Amino acid sequence: MYSLDGKLKNRWGKGFGLGEMELMAPHALTVDNDNNIYLAEVCVAVLSSLGLEVPQYNGKVYKA
Repeated sequence: MYSLDGKLKNRWGKGFGLGEMELMAPHALTVDNDNNIYLAEVCVAVLSSLGLEVPQYNGKVYKA
């Protein structure tokens, strides 16, 4: 998140990846009536055919 003058104020996650607090494909933001901001991510890939482990998603919601 950046301020109106372009300064970095905060960020979501630890960066790109499949681990906890890492993001692969963030695609939506929304704000609720209490000004909580939600970031949505869905990552569907054909990994098993490449011999890679298919990640298990935990469905957790993390507070920033």
